[in-house]
Amino acid sequence: MHESRVQHAAFAAVELHLARPEAPAIEVLDFALRGQVPAALGEELTHPASPFGQVIAAAFDTQMTPEEWLAWAGEGAERSVCDALLRAWTEEVLPKFWSRYGVSTN
Repeated sequence: MHESRVQHAAFAAVELHLARPEAPAIEVLDFALRGQVPAALGEELTHPASPFGQVIAAAFDTQMTPEEWLAWAGEGAERSVCDALLRAWTEEVLPKFWSRYGVSTN
């Protein structure tokens, strides 16, 4: 499967975040995504329980930690809770991410 430049940047953000956990996640994303418009990132990559979603959560969510997202929206989470949280993710967290990196959601 061909990996796009923006997917490569997303994977680089995860690697950098893991290598430098003391670095603010927003700065990690800014560095990794520099010049990239992440519109092509699919739902799988931006899911809050995915590694890249964990970086997004650390950067843009002020209500829940990445660990909480992993526990409540990851594999094995109660379906009704997971569905409600994914609505919040889609309506509250992802729009901040999309906006910062120039993706229109209209």
